Amino acid sequence: MQRGPQVPQFTHCIEKFKPAFKTAVHFSCDAVSVFLFLSPGSYVHLQPQCKGLDRQLSSLEQIYAQCSSIFSHVVELRLQGNGDPQVNQSKSWLRCLRPFNAVKTLYVSDCMSSELQVHIARVLGELDREGVAEVLPMLHTLIFRRFYIIDKEVIPLLKPFIDARQQSGHPVAVK
Repeated sequence: MQRGPQVPQFTHCIEKFKPAFKTAVHFSCDAVSVFLFLSPGSYVHLQPQCKGLDRQLSSLEQIYAQCSSIFSHVVELRLQGNGDPQVNQSKSWLRCLRPFNAVKTLYVSDCMSSELQVHIARVLGELDREGVAEVLPMLHTLIFRRFYIIDKEVIPLLKPFIDARQQSGHPVAVK
């Protein structure tokens, strides 16, 4: 993805809003879509066309780098997959979660399976003590779609993350 001449203008325009943003990131087989909800009824949609999760996460990293001041204000992040088993094949997830230092609620769903949900639980659960403080530091609610179905898979993976956040005085509720 090339940084076009409109990106600085776009960033400057968006920064004027400064409310609590919501962002949804949807992964499909041939693209990743980023929806930045600025206010009720107002959003920006970015969609770099790329196949494969590693390329999609790399595209997201470039978007985040160009618009870091915007993503640092996001308070609700939704990660949505399409049931593609490739979601657990990348080590780039943490780099994609780091820019969201104001996120209070993380919602994870996968339309067809629980692959994305299980993988995000695994990624968070494998964080060391420093990582727990750096990745999503303001997080207080973690919501998994179909949690009642995958509870037995997700909770054991998330337990180290939940325990570390509790010990640091920044507990996370899982729903």
